[in-house]
Amino acid sequence: MAPADDETVSSPPVADGVRVAHLRADVPWCTTVGGSPGGRRLEPGLVARVHLVFDETVGDIRHEQEWEAVLFPLTGEHADMETAVAVDHDERDLTDVAPEGARFVIPDARIATKTYFADAQKALRERLYRTEVLALSQNRALKVVSRPGESAEDFRARCEQLADDAMDAEADALRRKYTTRIDRATEAIAKAEDRLREAEHDAAGRGQEEVFSGVGEVLGGLFGGRKSARSIIGGIQRAGGKRRLREKAQERARTAENRVADEQAELEAIEDELAEALLDLETEWADTAAAIEPLEVRLEKTDIVVDDLILVWIPVADR
Repeated sequence: MAPADDETVSSPPVADGVRVAHLRADVPWCTTVGGSPGGRRLEPGLVARVHLVFDETVGDIRHEQEWEAVLFPLTGEHADMETAVAVDHDERDLTDVAPEGARFVIPDARIATKTYFADAQKALRERLYRTEVLALSQNRALKVVSRPGESAEDFRARCEQLADDAMDAEADALRRKYTTRIDRATEAIAKAEDRLREAEHDAAGRGQEEVFSGVGEVLGGLFGGRKSARSIIGGIQRAGGKRRLREKAQERARTAENRVADEQAELEAIEDELAEALLDLETEWADTAAAIEPLEVRLEKTDIVVDDLILVWIPVADR
């Protein structure tokens, strides 16, 4: 087939230093960019591979990735890199050998000049500088940033674990703080219980002494017939004194019992205070773990390096 007016059977000249290749017929992304596998009519396109470095002092982030794209067809005097299509390609997609019977379309693009390719690289860097963002998440309070590729669920779980660890550390500090108070309260309860047992024992002993004494002094003297009325009255008075002593002993026992109750109430108050502090900790750290916000890491121009910019002849449908 004779070439059309806009075709030539020999490859048009390309600027020195620029690699020229041909797209293999079986490459899947040929149709993605608008090519026609197996066609003998070839039009030029640009295949780019760019190395990107996203770095940020916050979170000590440094993430490197490759960005690959194809610009096709080349229209106009300047390469419009805004229309380049991101395509995952590799070296095996290209060959240095043109297909048999190839006809090359004479392009409007000034591919014979170095300026065309230098401008294309500059335009490509400008596009990536404006548009490419590494989208992450961060938790400022925990001073943690998600890893590239880490899911939202995994990052949330990591924040929750960090918050739990911090909460455990604060809970340990609370326990140490309250241990002294709880020990003092427990010791006070033990002493109060000792005093209560002593007071109850004294009150019980004085009650028995009063009963036995009263019987001996009054009934024994009255029916025994050997004591005078005055001595019997004296016995009654002594019995009354012992009764008052018993009542005082009982009062001390009641006081001791109240003291035990007060010390126990103090211990319960301390435990309630500790429980409330722990619940406040849980709420505080749960809120902290949930305080996740987006973080966008943008490129600096020096972080964009065009590794490859290859002129590739891509087959299109024959006319």
